Amino acid sequence: MPESIKAEPIDYIFTTFPPVSRAQTIHSSSSTTPLPEPVMSSGNTTVADDALMADMNAHDTPHGSSDGTMEMDDVVLATSTPTQHLVGFIKAVIESYLRDPQTKILLTCGADQDVENCTAFRFIKDSQAIDRCIGVLTKLDLVHISRMKIVERLLNRKAYALPQGSWFVTKQLSQSDLEAGISHEEARNIEHSFFNQPHWQRVVQDFPQQVGIGNLQQAISQIYTGTIRDHLPEIMERVNARYAAITQELTGFAEVPSHPASIVTSEVHKVQFAISVQLDPDGPAKNLYKRTLTKLINFATELHKLQPTIDWQTPGYVQPPFSVDDSSDDNATPSKVVNTPAPKVKSSKDSGAAVTPVGAGRKHQLPARSTPGPTTARKLFANQTPSQASKSTIAPTAFTLAQIREEYDASDPDPRAPNSSHVTNSLTLTTLRPWTQSTTAALSRIQNDFLTSLTAIVNDILAPRLRTKFYATMQDLLATNAKSLFHKASLAVNHALVTEQYRPMLTANTDRWELLAAPVEAKLSEQRHRKRVEEHFDRVEAHLDASKHSSTELRLKRASEAVWRAANADPYTRYVPHLVKIVTYYGIAASRFADTVAGIVTFELCREFGETVEAVLKKGPKMGDDGACKKLLEEDPGRERMRLRLLEEKSKLEMARAELEKVGGLV
Repeated sequence: MPESIKAEPIDYIFTTFPPVSRAQTIHSSSSTTPLPEPVMSSGNTTVADDALMADMNAHDTPHGSSDGTMEMDDVVLATSTPTQHLVGFIKAVIESYLRDPQTKILLTCGADQDVENCTAFRFIKDSQAIDRCIGVLTKLDLVHISRMKIVERLLNRKAYALPQGSWFVTKQLSQSDLEAGISHEEARNIEHSFFNQPHWQRVVQDFPQQVGIGNLQQAISQIYTGTIRDHLPEIMERVNARYAAITQELTGFAEVPSHPASIVTSEVHKVQFAISVQLDPDGPAKNLYKRTLTKLINFATELHKLQPTIDWQTPGYVQPPFSVDDSSDDNATPSKVVNTPAPKVKSSKDSGAAVTPVGAGRKHQLPARSTPGPTTARKLFANQTPSQASKSTIAPTAFTLAQIREEYDASDPDPRAPNSSHVTNSLTLTTLRPWTQSTTAALSRIQNDFLTSLTAIVNDILAPRLRTKFYATMQDLLATNAKSLFHKASLAVNHALVTEQYRPMLTANTDRWELLAAPVEAKLSEQRHRKRVEEHFDRVEAHLDASKHSSTELRLKRASEAVWRAANADPYTRYVPHLVKIVTYYGIAASRFADTVAGIVTFELCREFGETVEAVLKKGPKMGDDGACKKLLEEDPGRERMRLRLLEEKSKLEMARAELEKVGGLV
């Protein structure tokens, strides 16, 4: 230890007893110098857990005795030493406690020395803490008979009176007695024998309540009892608050098991049962199985929303400009309306020749056809921009009538499929491309919900054991099994997707095909007809003000007349049957694939997980082995040390509450 605070016998010790409501403890207990009984422990100088004791030692003091005692002023005023910084720290700590108005101070002073010269007394005086002191005179065997009157004046409160309490005289044990380890009873007998000496008998007779460690202990007890009574509501409130906080914190720890194997078995069964409830098709309304089924239904809806769209605008058609105000003379050069008559189909045997609008200055050149490949960002058609191709991976495939015309006019029928063609198969395959991303997203949502639900089940059942190996083992077993089954299900789904993309336009249910194809054909024909009528009347009424254009209903009514139909035959209606095949097949394939995915997920995942969870959980923890189960239920060493500390503090607080209730009953 540093020389300035070396643990050796001392002349002056003062002990401060901080307010009982303080939560912190500052304790120094290194000296072997005996103190009054309330602050003795196993022969070493110590104090109660809620007290501060500062032992101040230094060498070469003017009042030093042969056994190396010294005064505290030499510590505080110590000159340059390697540990000088500790002096300021100790002084600050002492002053902090002395200035606390609730601190009670036990001042010990050698009876053979003047109190005025005691550094501890000066500290107390400077801190205006005299009224909170109890005085103790020690080293009585060094007192000369001539100083007995001074001792009596102190005891009689005629000199250095202490408002809080009186001065006491005690005979502490010698170093040899301490080393011999004498009993408490023997120590009291030694003290009693000492005060039987002739020159001390008068002191005993005149001041019987101020002689001996027993009286000192009783006085300290009375002072503390009074202080506690004065602050009892506040103390009780703080103790109860701390007790509640510790109790709450201990709820985060699992109880120490008396039968580890039974607990592990019980917890495993609870987890297994909770999972079975979540995967029961007839279980609660929002259990995991039904949430998964809802996600599969949403997936089917999403596939149908990805049905291809068709822009029915006539190839070569240009939207004519419209006059805003026919009567305006401000337009020096009015816009010229460009009439685009209905294109006519060439009579050439070469069906690949494009239809060219009347008045076009050059023959339409066919772009080179591209064969659909595996790349998701490729161009679907020769005149499709990269942005359109990119969009087709996250949105429904968009066809234009011009693209459809180019693809079919440049292709030959498929000899293996008389009712189809290479183009139909190719375009149908294009409409299935968004399924990869849509399916991946749907499976990801199902997997996340599945794993989240498993985690929630384990967290709920094993809430007090979140820091144990048992919790980590259960989480790992369930997650590993779920991910393994998800991988298996994903492979099956991927196989089903590849099957759908292998040979489009394949269906064995011809009755369903005919049932679905009729309304699709009616719908697509109507869409083309409405677009054709819109283009025709926009061109005819282009010279009129926009407010004078006929309504859509009137236009459709005029277009329904036989004369109009005969004069405005649509050469592009021949492409409608091709698109009917594509759209009809898409609807059939989307429903079929969604049902396939639903079957795979519910069978390969939900059913199989529910059936294998018991075997998986029993395989991990050795449920019949108490030793292995005990290790599983243990928390990490740091948490265990914290638990023991909290339990110890809780026990002390319980004792404190009981004592405080007794004190409260005496108030």
